Amino acid sequence: MATTQTIRVPAPELFNPRTGRLDATRIARELSIPVTTIAVAIGRKAPGVRKHPDASSLQSELRRIYRILGDFSGTLRWKQSGSPPVSERTESIPGTPCSD
Repeated sequence: MATTQTIRVPAPELFNPRTGRLDATRIARELSIPVTTIAVAIGRKAPGVRKHPDASSLQSELRRIYRILGDFSGTLRWKQSGSPPVSERTESIPGTPCSD
């Protein structure tokens, strides 16, 4: 008997829900950068990336960005939450120079 498994996809908002592919426009929005920056980063021309942001030909390059985002997603969420920079935080960690 076949069983059904659920696969959790980190950052589903980066995928086009219609095609299931990574979408350069959604990635740019998540990073608060222009699509042109994504195009330059993946070595493509901006007009083409804007016109077809989830093209199959972009997927290998967009996956690299996606993997990097996965590594830093907690940091990005913390930054976007409006938390103050570490240097402005009031609490300190015992045993560190800032704890004096």
